[in-house]
Amino acid sequence: MDKYINEDTKNKIKDMIGEIESKSDAEVAVVVTDSCDRYRYSIFLYAFLATLIVPFLIKLSGINFAQNGTFALMMATFLFVTVSLEYSEFKYKIIPKKVKIDRCESVAFKQFEKLGINKTTNHKALLIFVSIKERYIRVLADKNINDKASQDFWNEIVHDFSKLTKEQGINSALLSIVKKCGDFLEKNFPRSSKIKDNELSNEVLEIKT
Repeated sequence: MDKYINEDTKNKIKDMIGEIESKSDAEVAVVVTDSCDRYRYSIFLYAFLATLIVPFLIKLSGINFAQNGTFALMMATFLFVTVSLEYSEFKYKIIPKKVKIDRCESVAFKQFEKLGINKTTNHKALLIFVSIKERYIRVLADKNINDKASQDFWNEIVHDFSKLTKEQGINSALLSIVKKCGDFLEKNFPRSSKIKDNELSNEVLEIKT
């Protein structure tokens, strides 16, 4: 994971979260994963489709293959496509966008519940979830934050993240998004008490799925 989110970025995010929470009533958590799924079902489907094409290609080529030879070539094709996609990032380009989004949303909501984002004292907590290989970001907020934030604001977060990732890389994009969320929280939920428990870790949580 360090080749994507470096130590310097993680330390900066930790400090940023600490500053955000010192100036607002909100709590912030950041979760990063390399990928939300290995997409083996999709890989097997592509391999199966490639295998079905083999007999037609043989027929078009005019080459006379024995039945056993055709079967062996089909099996070899299935194995080749399966292994190639399993260990290649190319699969993230050919798997349908909806499939990737559905899987990432599922993982994001599981982290939301697992970390107890919706169980903080004042219900002003926010999760920034990022999946690197899907280039996916989702900001999930508890009810008091959602009451203040418009859907346009969340859409802008996603748009800015995608744009900055392409232009400046994942580290700069993530730092920018944390700051943008922090500015929003400091403006709309300024610190109202001198005493405040730190209910969520400020560390960037890296998970494997």
